[in-house]
Amino acid sequence: KHFSVLFIQPRTKEPPKIKDAKGWPGYCNNLPTEKVRKLWLDNYSDHGIGLLTGLEVKPGFRIAAVDVDDDKLVRAVRALLGNCPSAKHGKKGMTFFVLSEAILKG
Repeated sequence: KHFSVLFIQPRTKEPPKIKDAKGWPGYCNNLPTEKVRKLWLDNYSDHGIGLLTGLEVKPGFRIAAVDVDDDKLVRAVRALLGNCPSAKHGKKGMTFFVLSEAILKG
């Protein structure tokens, strides 16, 4: 399965406020078309990329992020989550990428 990413404004966690990014939640489980990917590469190659969470990576499970914005809490959260092989350090704190059971609506 492919992971879906979106361009983000430099030094932020936000997509640009332009029509190309409108409706970006729709890309969580659907990759953008080749035309849209080319447009993004042509116009935003100097931007960062962000992983869209919510992607179902196996039946009933989605990618989620636990964002810890306080360095003092990272150790405690790491102990609660157990082994998280995928994480990133931020300016402060850490973000852990985890599998989360999908919540069924109904």
